[in-house]
Amino acid sequence: MSKLFVDQVDPKTATTLTLGTSGDTVSIPTGVGLTATDEVKTNKISPASGTAFTLGDSGDTFTVPSGVTFANSGTATGFGDTSYYVKITNVNGTNSVGDISINDCFSTTYRTYLVTFQFENDRGGNQIWMRFQADDDSTFDSNYRYACHQTNDGGTESTRVSTGDTKWIMTGGTGGGNSSIFGGCFGFMYVHNPYTIATGEAGAGNIYRCGWNAQYNEYDDSGHVVNSVATGMLEQNSYNVAGLRFLPSANYVEKRNVTVWGLKEY
Repeated sequence: MSKLFVDQVDPKTATTLTLGTSGDTVSIPTGVGLTATDEVKTNKISPASGTAFTLGDSGDTFTVPSGVTFANSGTATGFGDTSYYVKITNVNGTNSVGDISINDCFSTTYRTYLVTFQFENDRGGNQIWMRFQADDDSTFDSNYRYACHQTNDGGTESTRVSTGDTKWIMTGGTGGGNSSIFGGCFGFMYVHNPYTIATGEAGAGNIYRCGWNAQYNEYDDSGHVVNSVATGMLEQNSYNVAGLRFLPSANYVEKRNVTVWGLKEY
């Protein structure tokens, strides 16, 4: 093997230069750098050794033009989470259960939570209730103040209110045990300030009354579709609210799908 000393290599004809032949390997020793001031086209970039590949140096900026799509079939880390909603937990099933307890889904990490839900009782005529749970998974059984306005598909309006109930009564008698639907009640609710406020946030270190607002649909036991808008507050601020419990007024909940999301605000 001999060496070729040259300051520049140009194509003999036209403007295309080929380096090597199919099957060849071109080796660039350690310490040798390649500088390209124009476009580099290749089908694959792999690390020379090991499994790590570094693109650029600290302070560099890489621009991705409009219209370019990254197709990621692996795991991307270190890019930062651009989503403001962080999934915390999901509970689902189709067997009959006495209640749906979601323990320890609230914490000091977030102060606002989104809860999406779908429920169906195992038979018609029963209501759906909700209660909050404490750190020890015990249930808060008093001091629920709420107001709910409902409109059904016939235009009939009604209200359901309380200044101190033992639970939040979410629905009237729902249609249950219906194989053609998943959820005699479905919608979403936001839960506000359930837990001690984190350091660096407004009101840090305090426990405030936990509030909620919700919008959801109900398929009632008369066959009507009912739209409900509700708001409420658990009137205590001595203990953290750490979880949720949904339950029927009697018998069982059958179909259910509940997801809790934390909302990033800080």
